[in-house]
Amino acid sequence: MQQHNSNMLHKVTVDPLPCHIKPDQKKFKNMYMYNILNYTPGSVALTTSDNSLSICDFQSACTTPSSRIVAHTKTINDLCLSNDFSDMNGGGSEHPIVFTASSDRTIKAWDFRCPLIQGTDATPPAPAMQFTVSNEVQSVSLGCGGFLIAASAGTDICFYDSRKAASVASGSPNSNSSMVAKLQDCHTDMITKLKFCGGNGKTGNNKILASAGEDGLINLIDTSISDSESNVVSVLNIECPIRDFDFFGDNNEGIYVMSSIETLSCWHYPSAQRLCTYNDIREQFKVDYLVDCFMNEDRLQLCTGGFDGTGRILNVMPTECEYYSTLQNHPANPNAIVPPRPVPVSLGVGMGQGATPTPIGHHDIIRSVCLLNSQASTKYLITGGEDSIMVLWDINKQQTQSQTQKTHSSHSTMNSNKGARG
Repeated sequence: MQQHNSNMLHKVTVDPLPCHIKPDQKKFKNMYMYNILNYTPGSVALTTSDNSLSICDFQSACTTPSSRIVAHTKTINDLCLSNDFSDMNGGGSEHPIVFTASSDRTIKAWDFRCPLIQGTDATPPAPAMQFTVSNEVQSVSLGCGGFLIAASAGTDICFYDSRKAASVASGSPNSNSSMVAKLQDCHTDMITKLKFCGGNGKTGNNKILASAGEDGLINLIDTSISDSESNVVSVLNIECPIRDFDFFGDNNEGIYVMSSIETLSCWHYPSAQRLCTYNDIREQFKVDYLVDCFMNEDRLQLCTGGFDGTGRILNVMPTECEYYSTLQNHPANPNAIVPPRPVPVSLGVGMGQGATPTPIGHHDIIRSVCLLNSQASTKYLITGGEDSIMVLWDINKQQTQSQTQKTHSSHSTMNSNKGARG
């Protein structure tokens, strides 16, 4: 990590660690990295554009996924984990069940401890559970202790009970037999994202389901109430199509929202109050797109990117976004002079002996970001891109900035009492 001078600001550059991953070229060549999600401490689950689901362990010295399956016949649009990392069949909490949602109109649950999951030349990989939905599934989420599965189907939300699902491995694939409810026409346009509050091991009321659509609305529903007229907690009007969102803050009462026009806003969902809106991040910070937000200790941070693969991390503050660090890429030339890269403490995924030099960092669009859940004291950030690689970054090796670039919110009422900064 080095500090570079700029006419605009003093940038703090974070260099990629040696555990920059270029997975097996035969399996991952020209594949986009889509979704990355913490799996077990030190490992992640990820989906790629060849409809595959993989598990990558950053605590081993292997540069290829420890497990990889072709999970669907069409694009995997979303994935989530069984709630609180628990096995719904009582098998413990060390290895969660991974749920995937696809354009092939199915939701599948994958247990990577099961030997049938890999399949054979004659049989496809066998999921632990499978649900057939009436439309392409853009999103899936688990709530109510991991037993209630919510899936988007166009403008509808379908609910399934995982306890009633038949095992695919037993020869009795599930279709709609475990559907317990269906909310029709929840939105006037396609639902793009579903999230239970408190899902994936987070705190919060995991009976509250948030649905976001291209109609610019986020509906928050209390799934413990069956009456459709009284189960609506609040409605947030973002006023533009929504690409992604998630909960954050104290008791997960905050929601950050990423729009399809590259803007960011934050809300307090119980009161339906808009906390802040940032419409000009690209112009202020000279970036091309917004990737996603994540919590780094008590800070909400935003990852942005350029078409050349360079990333920038911003702190999302109550009244402004401020520059935090740069995810810098470097050329593939092994003789090129590049800043020294920090060495990981206990994570050591390397390129291996005699590996062909590849570009350090991303050299194409960054598609996903995830703060790695590990037992190491150092915080590591994982990014995946359209260049078929994942990169591990030590984002806390940051030097003191003498200047800070900021962009101010066009609307801000964020304060600590509203769960704004976690």
